[in-house]
Amino acid sequence: MDSKVEDYSTDYDFDKPIRFAYEGHPMNVTLLKALIALLPAGMLFCGSAVLFSRGKSGCSFLQLMGTACLMLVVLTHVSEALHLFSWMHWGAEHSIGHYLDFWSAVSGLTLFPVGYLLQALAKPNAQQWRG
Repeated sequence: MDSKVEDYSTDYDFDKPIRFAYEGHPMNVTLLKALIALLPAGMLFCGSAVLFSRGKSGCSFLQLMGTACLMLVVLTHVSEALHLFSWMHWGAEHSIGHYLDFWSAVSGLTLFPVGYLLQALAKPNAQQWRG
């Protein structure tokens, strides 16, 4: 038997878009987006948890609750992509999954910045007042 090694380096058409899936196995774009969003949301959550554990203030609690809501948004999208908890009818209008996702996003995008702003206003940086 003759095993022939094929060279595909000259066969690629650079005008075609790059596909990130095997032929016949399409990639779940919702899952990809949710997994990408998991990194910054997780970093915000960990940072807020550390801040809250160092000094339990109302501002750090607001930040922690805001990032927890943002993590819930990401986890709802992971659940939607993997078809977990299908009884929640992810993505369907007027479903419990839709409202959970929506209100978690609204709460997260409200609580975290408010907590951050209140913390910034409560503790002015001592370095900026020195001459």
